[in-house]
Amino acid sequence: GFMPHVRRLSNDALVTYLHSTVSTKRHGVGMPSLPLLHVPRSVDMPFVPGYSPMLGNHHVRIVKISDQPDEMYAGVMDAMNFLEFPYRIVGRWLAISREDALSEIELSRKSFDERVTPVKWRILKFFGVPYDGSADNETMKVHRDECARAKLAVSLGARSVGYWNHSVVLTHPDEAEVERRAEAVELSLNARNFATYVARDDSLPGWVGTV
Repeated sequence: GFMPHVRRLSNDALVTYLHSTVSTKRHGVGMPSLPLLHVPRSVDMPFVPGYSPMLGNHHVRIVKISDQPDEMYAGVMDAMNFLEFPYRIVGRWLAISREDALSEIELSRKSFDERVTPVKWRILKFFGVPYDGSADNETMKVHRDECARAKLAVSLGARSVGYWNHSVVLTHPDEAEVERRAEAVELSLNARNFATYVARDDSLPGWVGTV
C-alpha cells in the first residue's frame, strides 16, 4: 500500500510525540482523562529564547526555510537523510480566506511595482547612469500577469492561498556542535536551491511555529 510505514498514532503516542517536541527527556506520556490537561503534563523544562536559544540544558537551533526552489520533485530533501545526526523537520500550512487571499495578492502586486523601479533608479542616479525603465516595465508586466492569473484561480476556487512555515529543529548539549549541525543542514538545503537562515532574534516565534 501507499506509505506502509505510516500509521495513525494512539492518544498516548500522540502526547508522547508532543512531549518530545518541547523536552529533551525521552519517555512515554499518557493522555489524561481530560485531554486539555496534556499541555502542563508535557512541558517539563523551560525554553529560553534569544540569539542562542536553549531548551533546558540543550542548545537549540531552528533553521528556517524562507524560500523554496521554483521546481519541486519527490526526494528533493533526500540528501538530509545522510546527515549523521537527528533532526526534526516541521512543515505547516495555514490557509486564509478567499477575501484575504485576494487582498494579499493585490498587496504583492503593488509592493513589487513600488520596489523594483525606485531602487534601481537611485543606484543608477548615484553613478550618473541614465535610467532606461523598459526592462523594469517588462518585469513588472510579467508579475502583474502572474498576480492576475492567481486572483482568477482563487476567485474560481481552483487555488488556495496561505502561509507556509517550514523549519528544521536541532538540539544538543554542546553549543559548538549544534552550530555545526545547523551549518550542515543549511549547506544540504542550499545545495538544492532552498533559501535558509538560522533563527536568532526571531527564535521564539520560530520555536513556537515548530511545536
